[in-house]
This record gives sequence, structure tokens and C-alpha cells, in this order.
Amino acid sequence: VDRARLAMILKGKHLGFTLSEIADLIGADDGVARSEFEERLQPAQIIDQLSHLERQRREIDEAIELLEATRERMSRVREMA
Repeated sequence: VDRARLAMILKGKHLGFTLSEIADLIGADDGVARSEFEERLQPAQIIDQLSHLERQRREIDEAIELLEATRERMSRVREMA
């Protein structure tokens, strides 16, 4: 049982859920035995999480572009020196 809960916690973290969200999901006992984390998700939770992860991906891509441009600029300045 502990191993199954740990597996669900790890799966939830992998999918980007907070520990609080994971606790709510795996702590909820609706009388249906479900061993997979994904089986406990409601459609709205899936849509919300997808939106959240897509927003994070855009933010990360923007940060990567900014840092790459900064590195390139710094490299050109060093070459001129």
C-alpha cells in the first residue's frame, strides 16, 4: 500500500502537480479502488494542468531565448576585446 501511494505521489509530481494537489487526489476515497494517479483526475483537472504546463513551457522557452541571446552578445563583446 505504501509503495503504491509513493508511486502515485511520484507520478503526480512528474505530471507537475503540487504536493497539496496530489494529497487531495490520493487522499480522496470515493469508494472506487484506483491504483493509477491518472485515473483519479477529473477532466477539468487535466485541462487545467495542461494549460498550466503549456504556460510554463512558454515561459521557459522565453527565458532560454533571452539567456541564449545574452550569451551570444557577451561572446561577441569578448571577441572584440
